[in-house]
Amino acid sequence: MKKRAVAVVTVMLMLFVSALCTGCAAERASDYTEEEHLARVTERIEKKYMTEDGKFTSFAVYPLYNEKDKLQYFLVEFEPQGFVYVKIRDKWTFTPGAMHSLYGLNSTQPNEKWCRYAIDPTKSQPEPYTDKCIERDENGEMVIRYKSPYAEAGVVNEKRYLLSIKKENNESATLVTAIKTDEGYLNLVSMSKLLIENGYCAEEQATIGIHFIPKNYFDL
Repeated sequence: MKKRAVAVVTVMLMLFVSALCTGCAAERASDYTEEEHLARVTERIEKKYMTEDGKFTSFAVYPLYNEKDKLQYFLVEFEPQGFVYVKIRDKWTFTPGAMHSLYGLNSTQPNEKWCRYAIDPTKSQPEPYTDKCIERDENGEMVIRYKSPYAEAGVVNEKRYLLSIKKENNESATLVTAIKTDEGYLNLVSMSKLLIENGYCAEEQATIGIHFIPKNYFDL
């Protein structure tokens, strides 16, 4: 009888250790519909950012789809300016310091400015951005933009995309803001055509550097 009890305890300990090592999905993104995800993210953004002493007067949340036309992100546009991205992911437990929420932010503080540019493969542009042909005004100054690439491009009814693409012979992925056109995708940072084949793109793409760090510090 004692041997049996010891065996049961041993199995339970092994399962617990395995869960600690591999993680255990306590809540999955597929548990909710798109409408439910939208409502949940909206509620959390309201609670986190719309405080009495906050600098934002209002906000709007928009769904973002990946290259498989699947909802994977949200864009939050703040007024009078600023924006942040939210990633939908499975909620994990038993992994110290890793993802603990179903939603993760790309930054704890909304982005406030960026510049439109195109990639210069010849790297012949002025220092320090030799590989970037940056948008400039009539005085030669960089044009600073304060809304998201979607808002700055005048996107209203079009489906918004955040595409994870790789350059040929490179396994690292880049997140690119885009919309679909009759000719494929349009990169909203460079405002140029984006052609994807089998998840790869022949040309390097302009981006505003969107990253999601799997730490609970960025939980929403």
